[in-house]
This record gives sequence, structure tokens and C-alpha cells, in this order.
Amino acid sequence: MGRTNKILHSNIKEEDNKTILALAEILKEKEKDKLSTEALFHQPETLIIIKMILTKYEKDETDIYVLTKYLSNLKSFMQTIMQGQPEDFNMIPLLKKISYNLECEEYYKNTFVMKVGEEGKDFYVILSGTVSVLVPKVISIIMTEKQYLKHLKKLHYYKEKHLLERTYFNNCLLYPNIKLDQITKEDIKKKKKKKHKEEEDYHNNIYINNNNEEEEEKYLDFESEDFTLEKYISEINASDIKEEKYESIEVKIVGYYKVIDLNQGSSFGEIALINENQQRTASIFVKEESIFGILSTESYKKSLKSIQEINKKKDIEFIFKTKLFNDMSIYFFTQNYWNYFTHTKMVFGDVLFNQNDERKEIYFIQDGEFKLTSYQLSHKKINLIINQLGNINFEKNDYADIGKSIDLPLSYAKKGDILGTGDIIYDNKFFCNAICTSKKSAFFSINYNIFENICKIYKGVLNNWRKLETDKKILMIQKFQNVKFTNKNSLSGEYRKEDENAVFWKGKKNDEDLNEENLIQKKYNRMQRFNTIVSNIDSSLLINRNLDVEKKKNRCFYFK
Repeated sequence: MGRTNKILHSNIKEEDNKTILALAEILKEKEKDKLSTEALFHQPETLIIIKMILTKYEKDETDIYVLTKYLSNLKSFMQTIMQGQPEDFNMIPLLKKISYNLECEEYYKNTFVMKVGEEGKDFYVILSGTVSVLVPKVISIIMTEKQYLKHLKKLHYYKEKHLLERTYFNNCLLYPNIKLDQITKEDIKKKKKKKHKEEEDYHNNIYINNNNEEEEEKYLDFESEDFTLEKYISEINASDIKEEKYESIEVKIVGYYKVIDLNQGSSFGEIALINENQQRTASIFVKEESIFGILSTESYKKSLKSIQEINKKKDIEFIFKTKLFNDMSIYFFTQNYWNYFTHTKMVFGDVLFNQNDERKEIYFIQDGEFKLTSYQLSHKKINLIINQLGNINFEKNDYADIGKSIDLPLSYAKKGDILGTGDIIYDNKFFCNAICTSKKSAFFSINYNIFENICKIYKGVLNNWRKLETDKKILMIQKFQNVKFTNKNSLSGEYRKEDENAVFWKGKKNDEDLNEENLIQKKYNRMQRFNTIVSNIDSSLLINRNLDVEKKKNRCFYFK
């Protein structure tokens, strides 16, 4: 009652290779036209080709492509292996590894592929044949102690360990004298006694048919032509027990009921791939000779680990592209410092850090975009920030301080940028916030204190960090030095978005009293005046907020 040896690998004929190539071409055409291939893989002819590929000595690229497409259409399998993986995890490399490790095995009729309660170790795809899924169920039945004991021995004989243990524990208070160890040890003792007796009889030229053999003849023979699954279920469920009038009580035994028959193209056992030491929740009985594609848990874990190592290597190479850690080897960095990095994902609108938050981490942007904006910045605060960044006095101009705060868009951080450097820090706090402006973003982060300790140990990292901070501070100072004043009256009115990177200030002037023609003309004149003013201004750096100022202090900021 078990697995046979693996199917011997066979030499594939040239005609068979042509058949595989033809299937691959069909799959590529459907992929190109974005058509589903699910129905194709349910056809018996396609499954014969899959079986043909699995029996090859070495799988080539075409074989792997076909198997990858086949596995991607097994919904329950895909849902299982995607558990615990990131949403954007690329499954194709993993499926290719799995395809290479898929094997082919054959089971005889009236055997069990697995039994409930056993440790799951493999995932199965039915390439040919039919199996039945049997699930445990509790049955109330009236029997004597002798009948109950006989039933327990029957379960032990059929190697239904899970059913035996559950049945015993359901009724251990009813029959305290019956011990589970008795049943299993008694069987071992009988086997030893039988062997010893046979040896004695052999030497004495005597043949004695003992009681144990007579008892075993009453059990079902799985190799008999009369054997059926229905008879086996009837045996396990004690359907043949005759109720006796005396010394009978109701007991609860655990038997089987058939849930469904699985045919060619179905799969089962996928939970074993992701849950270590997971017990089988059902028994699988082979109704007719069947061939399975099989993936062992060990092979799956090796495949997954291999892909994870490749992804990890790519992530570490990304960190090294920043050139901060170039003075140490990748191997040394991986062994000692990689575990300090955390990978995080964000979506549009998520906040990376807020203005006035303390600098606790350094961020390495892996993907996406973050907008940096300072809110409620005063003229005085800008001077203080610039002085701290580079000890440079802010360039004075002819206009007086407007006495109000403004919102100032600074820049966008994209893939490869590092946030947390001194160019956006004032008194060890961020003087701006960072908001995700792309659909999806990802970044690595490391605790700032840990990074400082690395800098103390490795002077090369410290020098690289200082150089990066210096370059970024110069850029930030230049941005702040380009902040000028202009008369607000020259920009009054309502403006339209002319450039995708520029949103202009919207004035408060009330046009409700003007008729439609005058309103259109008025807006046109305003736009003409505005276009003249900003013709020499980098519109991508224009301020993106309203300014509420008094008429006497009628000023606003813009970038030169």
C-alpha cells in the first residue's frame, strides 16, 4: 500500500520533441494575444505531453517553458506558493526552478498515496488515472468491549494510525482497561512469536497453522480482484458489526467518508510545501493505476531559497550602487551589516516622514517617487536653515520681510536617492516632509545610530557620507538662495496650469460682478501679464500654495 519506484527516464523520439515544440508555439501565440491557456492544459493530449517532458533525462528551455505555463494555471498551487510572498514577487523564476525539479511517479491500483495524519512531504498533479479523497468522520455505534477491541486491532492492521488514536481517545473513559500500547505492542510480540514458532516447526518438520494467520485471513486483501473502496470504507466504519443484546454500549469511532474523486489534471497536497510538519487532513486512495507529477517539499524549499538569494543579492548590489559602503567587500557587508536594513513598501499618499520629526533612520529609495515639501516656512527660518547648512548669509533684497509663512516645494526623491542626509535637517529634525507621489514605492532603511557607529568604525564610509552630504547641501543652499520677492499685484488674478510641474497661486479677486465677456477678456489679460513675468523663471520650481497676505505687505516668494 504505497509508492512504487520512480518511473524510469526514457529516451524521447524526435517526433515527441516536435510535439513539445508545437505546444510551446501555441502557448507563445496565446501569450502574445493575451489569451487564457487554462482550457488547453485540461485536454488529455496536453497532459500526455507534460508526462512525456517529465520522463526526459534532461529538460531543455522549451520543456521548462511548457511546464512553467502548466504550473501557472494550477490555481490552488499558485495561491499556496504565493502565500507570504510580496505582491510584486516575480513568480516566473521560481516556477522555472520548480519545473526543473518536477518528477514523475506511478502508483498501482488499490493503494494509498497518503493517509490522514501523516506528515505532508510532497505536492501531486494527476497526469493520468483517478483517486478518491477520504475524510475522517465520527460515527456512533453500539458494540461490546470485545467488538471494540477487535475494531481497534483492525485499524492497526490497516495502518490507520490517525483513526486508531482518535477512536481510542474518544472512548478511553468507557474502556479504561484497554490501553493503546497493548494493541501496538501485542502485534509486535505476535510477529516475533510467529517467527520463532515457524523456525521451531521448520526444524521439527512440523507445520502448524496458528490463530494469528486465521485472524489475518478475515481482513481485506488489497490485491484481490474482489477488493473495492466501498468494502474498505465499510470495514473502517465497522458497518459489519452485529449488535448484541448484552454488555453493549454506544461508542464513537472515527471512520471515513468519500468526498470526491479527482481525475486527470487535478492536484492535491500543496499545503505541505509551505507548512513544515503539516499533517495530512485527508487520505488519497488510488482507484486505478495512476501517474503523478510530484514536487517534494525539500525541492520546493531549495528552489524558493535559491530565488530569495538571487533577490537578496540584487538588493545588496542596489545598496552598493550608492557608493557609501565601497570600502568593504560585499561578502563582509552581507555577513555583518545587511541584517540591519529593513525593506518597506508604500503607496500613493503614504508619509515617509513629517516635518519636525527627529532623524531616526536613513532611507535608500529603491523604487517610486517622494515629494519633499516644507510647510509654514518664514523668511527668518529660511535664513537660519541656510546658515546651518553652509554658514552662508542669505542674500538680502530690496523687499521687506512679508511677515508670513509659506509652503515651499523643495524637490522629488527618486530611485537611487538617499533621504536623511544633512541637506534636509535642521537641529537634528527634518525641516520638510516626504510624501509618496507614485502608485507604489519601496525603500531600504537603517537606524541612524547604527549607521553612525558604522561610520566610526570605517573611515571610508564616513568620508563617503560627508561627501554626499556636502554635495546635497550645496544644491539645497542654491535652491534657497534663489528665493526672491516680487510684488503680488503683478501676479494677481486666477491662473491656469501651463506646465505639469507648476501650479500657480490663485488670487482672491472677485469676478462675480463681471459679465461673461469681460471675465474672459480679464482672464486673458492676466495670463498675458503673467507669462511676461515668468518667461525667465524656471516654472518647475514655482511655489505651489496660496499666500494670504495683507495689501500693505503685498509680496510672495518664487524660485528664480
